[in-house]
Amino acid sequence: MSQDTRVDKVIAESVASDSNVVNQNSIVESKAKKERRKRSVAWDHFTSAVDSEGIKKGVCNYCKKEYLADTKEHGTTAMLGHI
Repeated sequence: MSQDTRVDKVIAESVASDSNVVNQNSIVESKAKKERRKRSVAWDHFTSAVDSEGIKKGVCNYCKKEYLADTKEHGTTAMLGHI
């Protein structure tokens, strides 16, 4: 009888640890999908847009002129110069 109790306890602990892994994975996924805050002052005057080819652009809120704005390849210097 004592051995049955141990087996039940081990199974219960195994199930509990599996649920913790699932919870941790969902927390990591939700943090990975979170978009970063835009820190440049330029974004106060531009709206972020993606064209048909998937290129990120900044569109001026006033004259609607488009500037490349992909953070990995292009910065916000051109947009700041436009303001």
